Order: sequence, then structure tokens, then C-alpha cells
Amino acid sequence: MILPDKTRMGDGNIVCKGDILIGNYSEIGYGLIGENVFVGERTDIEGEIEARKDLRVGAFSTVNGDVYVEGDVYLAERVKICGKLILLGNLDIGDDVKIDGGFESKGWIVIRNPPPIVVFIILYLMTLLKLGRGEEFEKILDELSEDDAGDTLKRIFICPASTFMDAQKLSVKTPIEIGEACNIIGSIKADDIKIKKETTILGGIESNNDVEIAKNSEIHGDVHARGRVTLDRDVSILGKIRAKEIVIRDHD
Repeated sequence: MILPDKTRMGDGNIVCKGDILIGNYSEIGYGLIGENVFVGERTDIEGEIEARKDLRVGAFSTVNGDVYVEGDVYLAERVKICGKLILLGNLDIGDDVKIDGGFESKGWIVIRNPPPIVVFIILYLMTLLKLGRGEEFEKILDELSEDDAGDTLKRIFICPASTFMDAQKLSVKTPIEIGEACNIIGSIKADDIKIKKETTILGGIESNNDVEIAKNSEIHGDVHARGRVTLDRDVSILGKIRAKEIVIRDHD
């Protein structure tokens, strides 16, 4: 999971300057505000969505709030929006879509089943990373840390499949990287946890492996790790640390 620099949680929303990708089978107890917003299949968004560009929502997903989109909207079959949909672009809509509050569109309306959301995500990443069609998607992900593409992806809010996130807890089965100057509400549980500088976590953190926290960050809770906890000298931990090893490092 990747939370880019300056991600904010507050007033019931996750606010990002860039794009947002939410994996399948996730439960997100917030609204979403970003550039392009992609929501996977069978995912629940507990709030409104504001997209400054396009929005795509996968099949059988629910948005429990209003939706405002400055670009185009693609809704797969059985999507439910519990509020009103307002968009400035075109609407591409699948079978049995429900929009409780009605919709306003300034563009074309097409009724059909858009391709699965995963197709759009793969094409989106390939375009973003300027990759040829011959590359395999899994190979791309495995090699991201070895080239500049990794830095590109780190500007996107990425939730893996089966993410659970609300005001009390953020839980994923993968490593998580939290960018600089973020404000995160709730405790965090992940496989590995890396927190960059000047970030505040309003809760504790728990890692199945290691934890790394950069300078001027604050953790308002306990820090538990089965492996190593690495801290810069001016990190503030307002709780207890429990780990196999604790390392305090100097920084420039």
C-alpha cells in the first residue's frame, strides 16, 4: 500500500493531490478526493467521491454519498450510488446501476457494461509509466523498485485488495509506505511499515515484520513489530515500543 506525500485524513475524507486506486473487496470508511479515482469491484466507499478528472467504479461496488466528477464517469454493472451523481463529462453506465439521488451530466450517456476495472488500471499504469504492451503486469510490479517507475507510482494513493480503513484502523495484508507530511487517523496494521519524515499517525502501529520511521514524525500510540524498529533521533513515540530489535539512527 502506498500513501503519497501530503495525504490527509479529516472531515470524513481522504484527500490526495494525485490519483487514487482502491483494490477489489475493500472497505473504505472515508470519502475520496483526488485527480483520477479508480474503485475496484465489490468495494464499499463510506462517503462522497470528488474526482478532478475521471472516475471508474467496478462491478457490485457501493458509494455511500454524493459523487462529483469534472471528467468522465464509468460505472460497471450493479454499482450503487446512495447519493447524487454530478459530472461534467460523459457517463458510461452498466446494467442494473442504481443512483438514488439521480444524476446530472453535461456529456453523452452510454448504457452498456464497461470493461472490468482491472483492464483500465493496467492500461493506466502502462501509460503512466510509459511501458510497451509487451510487458507483463506482474513483472512490472516486481521491477518497480529497480527503476524510476517506482517514484512515479509513489505519487499515487494505492490500496491493495481487501484493504480495511476507517477512523479507528487501517489494515492491509501487504507492506505499507506512508509519504512525507501526511496526517493519518487511526491505528495501522501491515506486513511492513515505512513512515517518511514529518508525518503524524494518530494511533499505534503494528507490523508483522519491520518498522521504519523517519525524522520529525509523531506516532500517537504504541509501536509493535515482530522484527526491527528503526527510528530517526527526533521521532516522537507517545506510547511503548515492543520489537525484537530497536535501532536509533543519525540523519543529515
